[in-house]
Amino acid sequence: MAPPAEAPIAALFSQEPQVGSYVFALGDAETAAAPADLAKGHWAAYVRVLAAKFDGVIDVAAQTSDYWFRLYDHKTYQTYYGEDAGLTGTIETHPNPAGGKEIYLRVNLTLKNGIGVEAEYYGVPTAATADAMDEETLKPVKPFEPYIKFLDKDNKDMLYWPVTAMEVRHDPAYRDSYTGEKVSGYCFYFRNAFTESIDADNTTPMFFLPDSYLDHEGEIDLHAEGTNCKWNLRFQYMYLSSYNGYGYSDKDKYCMRCPEKAAVTVKQENKEWIFKFSMVDWGVFSTWNPDPTGTGNTLIIEFRGKAAKYSGSKPNDLADDFYK
Repeated sequence: MAPPAEAPIAALFSQEPQVGSYVFALGDAETAAAPADLAKGHWAAYVRVLAAKFDGVIDVAAQTSDYWFRLYDHKTYQTYYGEDAGLTGTIETHPNPAGGKEIYLRVNLTLKNGIGVEAEYYGVPTAATADAMDEETLKPVKPFEPYIKFLDKDNKDMLYWPVTAMEVRHDPAYRDSYTGEKVSGYCFYFRNAFTESIDADNTTPMFFLPDSYLDHEGEIDLHAEGTNCKWNLRFQYMYLSSYNGYGYSDKDKYCMRCPEKAAVTVKQENKEWIFKFSMVDWGVFSTWNPDPTGTGNTLIIEFRGKAAKYSGSKPNDLADDFYK
């Protein structure tokens, strides 16, 4: 693997006060006023050197207890750990011999995967707090991506679809196609790369939630709610056993379609939504067979962000400013 391209170091951050070791953070971001700004670049590094070893050269292969090193890749969100076997090279540090605040830092390392890291700095470091310099704080975290996911009964990945938008409509008389009952509530549609028509539930999951459960405190256990929460999921896919959808069960209406494990969280604040639905395709889905059936697969749908305007042809009494 080719080493990162050469780039000027905008700033070297130094944890203050130094206690027992010297801690530095640096990277190739064009500008950086604080350690967190290093995430604006491609590469960043965390270097900790024991105070007793400051002002010298550390052979990282031979002196494994004298330093800590992390390399952060902010494009792939990976962290490379210096203690991994095979790290070679040196970390060199020196204070200003005249007693000034300047320090010299040079890193020349090769990770076991072949990535070469070379950095050199001389100047006055920018002071930063221990919290700002914490290696877990500096560690890159991949931004949340809305998704539709299936896991098999052994929790192994089966399918992963990114969700490009969550379209929302409100229907004051939503008619459950299985029971025929009409309920006022919200319909959530999860647009993805396979969506052709937003109303086609063979490619686009639709979840219905009654008005009274919007912004419910905490996660809603849909199985425990029984007939109180007249929810509905429409999604026909080969990893699910029911082509009639899922929802609340009502024995009196010969309606048995609620999985033993099904939960949803739906919240919105300042037009930012948090939606998460999960269920295991397993339960009593028949009025004549008391034994649970299903694939045992898990379906998870998760979204965070602003709702998009419903683009289908079904009733929607939400005004345009609901989405803005």
